[in-house]
Amino acid sequence: MTQKVKHFRINALRVNMSRTMSTLPDDTYDAFIIDAQRDDERDAIRIELTITTGDHKSDVLAIYATNLERDSIELIGLPARLHVRDGVPRLTFD
Repeated sequence: MTQKVKHFRINALRVNMSRTMSTLPDDTYDAFIIDAQRDDERDAIRIELTITTGDHKSDVLAIYATNLERDSIELIGLPARLHVRDGVPRLTFD
């Protein structure tokens, strides 16, 4: 039996880093979405992810996505890439 897997790619997801993530060095990180919940006060989705490789492997981070037009439940369990440049994060889904 073959199952189809949906892949979503977001080219320019604007996110705000939580305080715990503010010291994450500029780099590209493989990640896995472990939780996502709508935050109506911020008009955003709060995404918790864990880094899956490298020196920050197993670090759990929270980011707020402000222009994501997906239901938060669809994000849970997806692999992702977190790109941090000049302290500004960008999240893509492969």
